[in-house]
Amino acid sequence: PLFVGRNPPPPLGKRAPANAGRLYVGGLFGVCRHINYFGETLSFVGFAMATSAWWNVWIPMVMGAGLILFSVPELDAYLSSKYAADWVAYTQDVQCQMIPFVW
Repeated sequence: PLFVGRNPPPPLGKRAPANAGRLYVGGLFGVCRHINYFGETLSFVGFAMATSAWWNVWIPMVMGAGLILFSVPELDAYLSSKYAADWVAYTQDVQCQMIPFVW
C-alpha cells in the first residue's frame, strides 16, 4: 500500500520494546550483516544501467569499493564495541558481510 504522510510505526523490529538495546538480527539481517549496503550498491547499478552508457559502471564500482573498504569495517567496529556478546554470536551465525551467500 501507498502511504501519504507519516508511515505507521513497525510492529516488530528494532523499535519493539523487547528488542531495545539489543542487536537486531531479524529479517534480511539474518542472511547478511550489511544487507542495506548491498541494496544501496544495487540501486547504483540500476541507475548506471538506466543511462545505457557502459562507462557509467564506474559509479557503482566506486560506491561498492567505498562501502567495502570504509563503511563495513567502521560499522563492524562500532557494533562489536556496542553489542560485544551479541556481535560475536551474530558474526558466527551470519557469515556473509555484504553480498548475500557470496561475501
